Amino acid sequence: VYPHMDRAKGQMSSSVLSYGKTGKFMCRQHIFPQWLSDEKQYFMQWKEGDTVKQVWLEEEHSITAKMSLAVQYHLAGVAFWRYGF
Repeated sequence: VYPHMDRAKGQMSSSVLSYGKTGKFMCRQHIFPQWLSDEKQYFMQWKEGDTVKQVWLEEEHSITAKMSLAVQYHLAGVAFWRYGF
């Protein structure tokens, strides 16, 4: 999910980037993800004019961390969604 906040208008919106498009986007924009150790997830943030844009990336390491929590806390199950499903 690719949320963005237009501070000038006070509006928030979001878009979805496929995993394949994310890599091309990062190269084109020269923006690279940083691992957030508390969240166990890759994250990118940048500004375009007055708009703050963010990307939260789910991949092998972030999903593994979430699955480990499910096992640790003996959860009955987990749920994920896939764009376009």
